[in-house]
Amino acid sequence: MVKTGRYTRRNYTIVELLMVILVMAILMGISAAGLTTFIKHQGAAGGVRVIGNQLNLARSYAVSKNRYVAVLFPDKDNTSGFTDKHILRKTLICFVKKVSTTNYEFDGWVEGEEWYEQADGTLANISTSSKIVDFNPPGSIINGLTPAVVYSPTGALVECAPIQIKVYRAHYDTINHKITYDTKTDKGWIIKINPFTGRASYAKEN
Repeated sequence: MVKTGRYTRRNYTIVELLMVILVMAILMGISAAGLTTFIKHQGAAGGVRVIGNQLNLARSYAVSKNRYVAVLFPDKDNTSGFTDKHILRKTLICFVKKVSTTNYEFDGWVEGEEWYEQADGTLANISTSSKIVDFNPPGSIINGLTPAVVYSPTGALVECAPIQIKVYRAHYDTINHKITYDTKTDKGWIIKINPFTGRASYAKEN
């Protein structure tokens, strides 16, 4: 306890400080869990916002790092070497390098980025005008070819044609490799990427 003039200032004990830290940690845990639950209940609407942010972030990486950057979208038709858990469910931002007119290969991880998984019952499928990336990071158990959106160091798409990504409520049958759409719950959303600016926008499917 410290006396300063007319007022007495009481110092906090270690136990009191620890209690404050504990309460803050609990509140942060509750907030994070609530946010995750909220996003999952948003269905395709929540998924399309996250993917839209990923695309715009990848574009920013390409410009700021002056490198080719890809957002990987493993699908059921043009993907090899990936597990069923990745197909239509997960996306990843990474650095790539050009090996041919249509193909690129993995060229390094982007710090702080990892595989993002869609909420349960939500899938994302990319249009056929996307590029193919050979994902072959050293030591990774996941290796193979996958469609991707690739940004050039200028921030534009490497492909002059516009790319569309559909995000929808659906179930992927990993045995028969078929998609069952849940059109009664949510018709889905379409993400459109301008090939010249590289910017992503989205709207609900009619």
